[in-house]
Amino acid sequence: MLRNCLFIFSFFLLAIPFAHGQVYPAISGARAAALGHASVGLSDIWAILNNIGSLADVEAPAVAFGYQTRFQLQELSTLGALIAWPLPTGVLGGSVSRFGTGIYSVHSAGIGYSHKINYISVGIKLNYLQQAIETVGSHGNFVAELGGKAMLLPKLHFAAHVYNISQSHVSRRSEERLPTLLTAGLSYLPSDKLQLYVQTRKNVEFPARFSAGLEYAIIPALTVRTGIRTRPVEGSFGLGFQIRRLHFNYA
Repeated sequence: MLRNCLFIFSFFLLAIPFAHGQVYPAISGARAAALGHASVGLSDIWAILNNIGSLADVEAPAVAFGYQTRFQLQELSTLGALIAWPLPTGVLGGSVSRFGTGIYSVHSAGIGYSHKINYISVGIKLNYLQQAIETVGSHGNFVAELGGKAMLLPKLHFAAHVYNISQSHVSRRSEERLPTLLTAGLSYLPSDKLQLYVQTRKNVEFPARFSAGLEYAIIPALTVRTGIRTRPVEGSFGLGFQIRRLHFNYA
């Protein structure tokens, strides 16, 4: 029993750096996960977390909830909730998320705004990120992000996003900076049924990661998705179901 506990504890410690990559930004949604996280160009409510600049395409009030787990461990799970509310000019969005458990956890809350003018949309978001370690305490700081999207051709869109443009530290008392992520991608939409996405994401301290995804609507109520991501190479697959205005996604 003691050996099993030590193994789980050691595994958890080794997984913390991997978890950090997951929660900056927070949970990205099952649709994005199924597309290999090629998400910078997606125009849905999850743009609040994936690219605030794309949120301007949301046309009606919406809420979303997500749950993500790795290795079926509660310590490596993330819960998230989102809301988007169109205004007379632009769209307002908010998000909250929690990663981990009482031993180690990260809480995030943010509010953002996106506005579209002709074929270009831009958005900005401010988050508060708090990390807590059971035996040490908690600390946090504000993090800003900026995103945009432009229609190059009727079926070809370009999107870009910068996370941590504020160059924020883990806390005001820490010299460790939070990750700065630069993301850019293209969306090719040849038809209402078929959509393709590619993107590259660069953590300023690590090599870039490439992602590509494809989704195909078999019928209006059922969509299949697949994707791939590098460093390390990962494949993904997922399904999307729609019942009237309710959307259910799994990856």
